[in-house]
Order: sequence, then C-alpha cells, then structure tokens
Amino acid sequence: MDNQNDILEGAKTAFINETYNPANDFKPKFLSNNFNHKVLNSIKDELQNCDEFFISSAFITLGGLTPLLQDFLELEQRGIKGKILTTDYLNFTDPKALKKLQSLDNIEVKMYAQEKNGFHTKGYVFRKGNIYKGIVGSSNLTLNALTVNKEWNVEFTSLHDGEVLNNLLSEFNNLWDEANNLEDVLPAYEKLYDSQKNFTKLKENYKKLSSEDLVPNFMQVGFMESLRSLIQSGESKALLVSATGTGKTYASAFAVQDFNPKKFLFVVHREQIAKQAINAYKNVFKNTKDFGLLTGNSKDYDSNFLFSTIQTLSKDDVYTKFKKDEFDYILIDCPAGIEQGFKNAIAGANRAIVVTTAEISAIRDADRIIGLLEASEIKNPELVINRIRPAMIKKGEMMDVEDIVDLLSIDLIGVVPDDEYIITQTNKGEPVVTKDKAPSGKAYLEIARRILGENIEVTIPGRKEGLFSKMRGFFAKGKH
Repeated sequence: MDNQNDILEGAKTAFINETYNPANDFKPKFLSNNFNHKVLNSIKDELQNCDEFFISSAFITLGGLTPLLQDFLELEQRGIKGKILTTDYLNFTDPKALKKLQSLDNIEVKMYAQEKNGFHTKGYVFRKGNIYKGIVGSSNLTLNALTVNKEWNVEFTSLHDGEVLNNLLSEFNNLWDEANNLEDVLPAYEKLYDSQKNFTKLKENYKKLSSEDLVPNFMQVGFMESLRSLIQSGESKALLVSATGTGKTYASAFAVQDFNPKKFLFVVHREQIAKQAINAYKNVFKNTKDFGLLTGNSKDYDSNFLFSTIQTLSKDDVYTKFKKDEFDYILIDCPAGIEQGFKNAIAGANRAIVVTTAEISAIRDADRIIGLLEASEIKNPELVINRIRPAMIKKGEMMDVEDIVDLLSIDLIGVVPDDEYIITQTNKGEPVVTKDKAPSGKAYLEIARRILGENIEVTIPGRKEGLFSKMRGFFAKGKH
C-alpha cells in the first residue's frame, strides 16, 4: 500500500500542483538532454536497479549501446534478463550493435520487419519487484538521442495492474510475437546494411567528382548502347525505367551527349527538378552548351538546351513560339503517380504496361490507371505485379496473384518477387538481371521476352508451376 500511496502522491506533483513536491522517487518526470541531466543517465540508473527490462527502439547504434554495455554485462553476471526489440526500418540499426547484444546470454533480441507496419517506437520498461518504471518518448538507442539531441520523454512509475503499463506491455508483446528472431534475419540484414552504407558513400563521392571525372556507370553504359542501337535502326522513341538513385538523369545526359543534338528540350513537372537536371547536364557538358530555363519565372527561349516545366510549356503563348520540328531531341521526365507527369508519359504512347504491388491502395491506383489508359485510347494494357512475397501470401497477409488479375482484368505478363538482390544490385548501379542467382532478375528477363512477343509461361514466385500464358485474356475485359 505504501508504494501505491507514493505513486499517487507523485502524480499530484506531476499533474496537479508542482509545489506539492513530496520527497519520493515515484512522481512522473519529463526527461530531456540538458546540462544537468541526460536521458542516458535515467536509463543507466534503472538498469542498475532492475530485476527485468524491456526495450523497444526503432534505431540502435553501436554509439548508443557502448555507454550501456558495462551495465548489460553486470546484469548478465547477476542473471537479470531482458528483451530488446528493434526494426529494419531504413536499414539504420547497426549490425555490430546487434551482434554485441546477441553475445550476451541474458538478452533476447528480435527484429521487426518494417514491411508489416511502420515501426517508430522508443520505450524502456524496468521492473523491480512489483514496481515498474517506464521511459517513453522520442529517444532511440543512439548516442545522440540519449545525450545530445532535443528529445522529449516521460518517465512514470506503475504497479503491475496499472492500465498504461499493461497497454504498453501488451503492445510490446504483440510486436515481439510478430518480430523475427535475430539469428534468422541478421545475416541478410547485414548485407542490406552494408550495401546501403556503400551506396551512401558512393553518392557522397559522386557529388564530389569534378566534371572531368564523370564517366557513365554500368547501368548508364548499357542504356546508352541500347539507345544508340535503337536510333541506328530508325526508332524515334525510347523509354528508360530505373529505380530512384540509380542515375537516370546522368544517364540521359550521357545519352544526349552521345547524340549531340543542336537543340534539346528537357520537360519536367517541377521547376526544382529542372534546375537539378541543368546542374547534372552542366557537369557532363561543361561549358560547351547554352543552358536555359523555361518556367513561370524564367523565359530563356533562345537557349539551345532548354529545360522546361510542363505547366509553362503547355501554355498557348509559350509552345506556339516553337516550330513543330524546333528540337531534334526531346526528353520527358515522368514522375510516378497519376497526375500531370502521367499525362506527359502517355502523350506519345501506343502501348502500356501497368506495374502494381499487392497492396490494396496500389491495386486501386492501378485500376484507375487502366481506366485512364483506355479513356486515352491506349487499349489492352498489360500487367506486372511487383514485390511479391510468397510467405506472406501463404499466411493470408498479401493478396494472391490470381486475385489481383481477377480484380484488374488485364493480361498478366510478369510477377517479380521481392528479394535482397534488387537492393544490392541497385546500390552497385548494376541491373539485377546480371545476377544469375536473383529470382527478380529472372522475372525481369521473362517480362522482356514476353514484351518482345515470346509465348512463355508466367512464373509465380513460390510455386512449382507457372501461370500459363494461355490464361491471358481468360478474365473478362471491358471492366472500365
């Protein structure tokens, strides 16, 4: 009963009148990092005095773990057990920190997969007898969050039957049950972490390169060679599709340099992107071309290399200033989505492939896209389903391929599994099709063969048999 009274007295000070100020350690507190106190100090105090602990932190770094490592070692010697839950979100958590925790016999660690739901929790719970202390707020288990950053956290005390405590522990246990055992996922996660770290360094180095150092990467060389071949065969249109961050803008700049047009037009949907593209092209062309901007605020009509927003270019008093054959090379930068960028993309198209994932919102957007395509007289669009995870389909957590095809009622030409090779190859700047072991690479090659007219079956990830191409057209058309 004394503990209960102490908690009630502490609550009076925290939430009724701060001048009450009873002399006990049970009052709720606001914790932040300042000159007199660090969030780290509070966590260390509770660890040194607990019988059991639970930690849920979206991010864990070696820097954040190191000041607590001695405390964890002492708890191991005393046989005090704990559970630590983290996530693969943004591939930020340091595998070295996870391995340190994994080496401690008293601590069990799990990793929650970000693909299930967003995971941003930051909570620390400590039990001493029948008393629980909780610290919940904004501080991850990183050095800056625990010592330097402007962080807001609340520390509270509860008995075992307290509602807030039970809701918190119930949520922790639910996430814990859904999370993966660290030993099952750490090897694959470490590869993704290292690839992303290398990719970040690559981007930083790329920005530092001087113009004379710029050379096409593997993907860009392949694109240039394919485009050159198309032009030589008499084709007047080409399409480049590549993941964000792989260098599409520079690929286009190298390709335009290879063609060397007299007048060039680059069309985008935002002025900021136009300015970024000009900077990229200047790095490639140096001072050999006259670059201009055509937006609401700039009207460089006479520039040989003109970068324009579609909003400005589509105005009657603007596009009429140019002859139909004014430019001998036009590039349209089309963003994802179904707004103006989508309209730009289909303006010169006579065939369409709709790519969707198995998420309900994505399928809904795909259905709308199909309707817009057919309204624009682009008939018989084809379907690619991306990022399929067979294990989730088997558990009923993801829609099956046949269900998606049934809903959209268009011809299926490919299913791409979500595997780690997509990330690792993208970070290297290399197409995933060059990786023989990659199931996703095999899927992309099969899609390319079907686009070229080959009649081959659609491989469904996780199945021994494919979905035969004769099933195309089985579902009713005319849905839209």
